[in-house]
Amino acid sequence: MIAPASDLVCKLVTVKIVGQEIDIARKIIREELIDNAGDPTKLKRRFRMLGQIGNLESQIYRKIYDFKGGSVDDYVEAIQVLKSEVKSVIDRSS
Repeated sequence: MIAPASDLVCKLVTVKIVGQEIDIARKIIREELIDNAGDPTKLKRRFRMLGQIGNLESQIYRKIYDFKGGSVDDYVEAIQVLKSEVKSVIDRSS
């Protein structure tokens, strides 16, 4: 079990890493929004993605705050899961 102060540090690092991933995803979507402005279908999809990434970001921060990791490895695993959630929102194959 990790100490409370260490738990806070892990949460803050998790917020930073996942936040950077969200920022990158949001930037890519905004660029694609501009690049695809002439295609109504792609334009609508990119706007929807921006909304979804905003909603997901809020949910992720709640998950991080409520997370009770027993070790640093738990946080590493959680980061991978959260990054996967971000990628699923911006997945173009669906």
